[in-house]
Amino acid sequence: MLKPKHWNRTWKSMRHLGISKAKEKLDTPKDAPVPFLSFIYAKLLHFCSRAYCDVWVKKRFLATVFMTIFLGFFSQTAQTADSSMRLGLGVWAGYQPFYLAKDLGFFKEDSVKVISLPSNSEALRAFQNGALDAAGLTLDEALLLAESGVDVRVLLVVDFSEGADVVLGKPEFKTLQELKGKKIGLESTALGAYVLSRALELNGMTFSDIQPVTLEVAQHEEAFKKNQVDGVVTYEPAKTKLTAMGANVLFDSSQIPGEVVDVLVFRADYVKQNKIQISRFLDAWFKAVDYLRQKPEDASQKMSQRLKITPQEALASFEGIKLPSREENRNLFSGNPAPLTVTGEKLKKLMLDNKLLSKDVDVETILKSDFFKNG
Repeated sequence: MLKPKHWNRTWKSMRHLGISKAKEKLDTPKDAPVPFLSFIYAKLLHFCSRAYCDVWVKKRFLATVFMTIFLGFFSQTAQTADSSMRLGLGVWAGYQPFYLAKDLGFFKEDSVKVISLPSNSEALRAFQNGALDAAGLTLDEALLLAESGVDVRVLLVVDFSEGADVVLGKPEFKTLQELKGKKIGLESTALGAYVLSRALELNGMTFSDIQPVTLEVAQHEEAFKKNQVDGVVTYEPAKTKLTAMGANVLFDSSQIPGEVVDVLVFRADYVKQNKIQISRFLDAWFKAVDYLRQKPEDASQKMSQRLKITPQEALASFEGIKLPSREENRNLFSGNPAPLTVTGEKLKKLMLDNKLLSKDVDVETILKSDFFKNG
């Protein structure tokens, strides 16, 4: 076989540049600072030593390809090195202790990135798309995630809604029955549909008796002001703002105790790999809840800025919200069956009966948390 015209000159030039020595060194991965890159580079050198091209072309080719691999590798490494937990939260008042923990430095250094989202709907979508490691969601939304094929674990009961989730009507409406044939705004999530379905059921009505209008929670106040709806299914802090405008509470979650539960949801694979970080994270949560109870004035001042309500209104928004303690959480996750599992099974049945779930999900697996066994 004939050698290419410039073979000898090219190889001599490459030896002059020290490339042959570099190749010898790179053939031994343990001697290289980045074995994978060294291996790739060695293979490229071997290819170039046999290529039918001029040394200048080879040098440019090697430099370009290696730099592309190098930047791609370290870009990925940088992402991996950032081990901060990505926590997504809607505007629900019950999630505020997470922000308090962040503001007060209870999270270790930058171990948690709290990502504010307009609503639970956005948090649900972000979680489904893999943009979050954890999210504050309602228990029914956790079941929906499981139904969609996402392997999730509920590790904390954040709160029970005991009046904070409501169906509000314009000032002229005094009862839910008066909203027959009227427009009622609600989020396009299971929670809005669930609360409304339970409200209608307890008042002898069905969805066919009203005109549902899909609205994100951020749109509730404006839609109410502009008379685009006659009623709305909403929650704190929107509830406080709308009742201040004259809206009447026609139904609230205190009428369905234990059914509206906010939980902290994690990806199952994230839980397996980050148990120590999650344990510290939960410690910070309970520390923030204690701070809220012990120093309500200071806590409400911090929360009011984020919620865009007065400190007094911020505290009032917690009147319909129960934040379980560590001991209460331990009890909720303990037993056979655990109380939370019983609640989840009842909720699943209601959702299946009302076509809010299309198939069965394994509630016991979803609600299995080992983080409260030892205190």
